[in-house]
Amino acid sequence: MKLPDYLMILAEGADFEICSNRGYVITPNCVRRCIRVPQEEKLVLFEIYSHYNDEKGYAFPTQQTLALYLGISASTVSKHLKSLEQKGFIKSRGGKGKSKIYFPSFDLKNNVYLILSEWFFFAISVIRKKLHNSMGAEWANQLLQFVNVKISTENDLYGKFLIKLQKEMGFAFEEDVILEFLNCMKEYVEQLTMQSLDINWEKEIKTAIEKMKESKKGKTYKRKSTMNNRKPTLSSNDYDDPFDLLG
Repeated sequence: MKLPDYLMILAEGADFEICSNRGYVITPNCVRRCIRVPQEEKLVLFEIYSHYNDEKGYAFPTQQTLALYLGISASTVSKHLKSLEQKGFIKSRGGKGKSKIYFPSFDLKNNVYLILSEWFFFAISVIRKKLHNSMGAEWANQLLQFVNVKISTENDLYGKFLIKLQKEMGFAFEEDVILEFLNCMKEYVEQLTMQSLDINWEKEIKTAIEKMKESKKGKTYKRKSTMNNRKPTLSSNDYDDPFDLLG
């Protein structure tokens, strides 16, 4: 049995005598692995996706409901929701707690957190090929210091590029910021490894774009659902919310 098939069976609850959490939510890897969005924040975001109502165009779980599903406090949920809104992943409307509704962003291709995160992983894939085999993986462990700092984003390299990109989004200088970021990563790794890296970023980007275009040829992005042949949506919850009374 293939893993995706097994996971869909699990989502249907077929292997459980009692399954109160049937269904699934689509979580793209670019979002799931997005740098500078803490894991607990992402879980709150995925719950918003899970509660999204296609007909209404928004999600409306209470903060208490989110807290109970995730096993964290309502105040922690509130903090994460504010952060997700500041980072452009959701918008909210209404009063506090119970009466708020949430609108997941449908414009994540322009989200600076996602954009810079994807360029970071692109840079890693290029740098890894250029490093001598004797380097092992130690350089990657040290590279974590580039992204996993416990200070405000205004005081670290990665955070400064987030701010720069935010200011230049939609303008001609946006590409300059990306190239500066890529060169900064290259220099950072060179300092870590004491190894000179021969990288032409413009050429690497062009090659990567051509490969992506080639892989998209003839593809359609309408996915077939294996769950009773239903039309797939952002999420599927085939159960009654046991905490609806809180809403």
